[in-house]
Amino acid sequence: MTLREIWENHTGRYTVKRALYPDIYDKYLAIFVGKPVTLIEFGVLRGGSLQIWRKFLGNTARIIGVDSNPQCRAFSDDADIVIGNQQDESLLANLPDPDIVIDDCGHSPLDQMATFRHMWPRLKNNGVYAVEDLDNHAHFVQNAFMILRNNRFPFHLHRSILIAEKITEDDHKIRAGS
Repeated sequence: MTLREIWENHTGRYTVKRALYPDIYDKYLAIFVGKPVTLIEFGVLRGGSLQIWRKFLGNTARIIGVDSNPQCRAFSDDADIVIGNQQDESLLANLPDPDIVIDDCGHSPLDQMATFRHMWPRLKNNGVYAVEDLDNHAHFVQNAFMILRNNRFPFHLHRSILIAEKITEDDHKIRAGS
């Protein structure tokens, strides 16, 4: 089942994602389905996306939701929940090294950059890092692009979402089938 199909048929907890996101995520995250990967999502809201990630990735995936709202602990049936601020370096240091990071939290360039600077180096090889809702965040986009370009990692900006892959150029060509 594609992520789009899971999203459209979701009847669990409330979630908000832009219409284009499921297809983008399906493109970059399908390689992780059924594998023992770690996904960390910054921004839990009402926990619906955690349920969707679980359905999409399967039971072998470790799903971790990070949010500053203590009420998000109620969603621990689908994921490990960590309560705290995404700029808190001690919180970030205690998270496991992820295969997938989705930043859908504070939506401020300062929050996004603090998390990116701490979590990008810890992203496992072949991992994917996504930052959502970048409509008015030119400062974050410019800084992230410089880091990614200088290290020759492929990245893609799809309207308001940045997807960065922690793979070499040769791996990217293999993954793309060229």
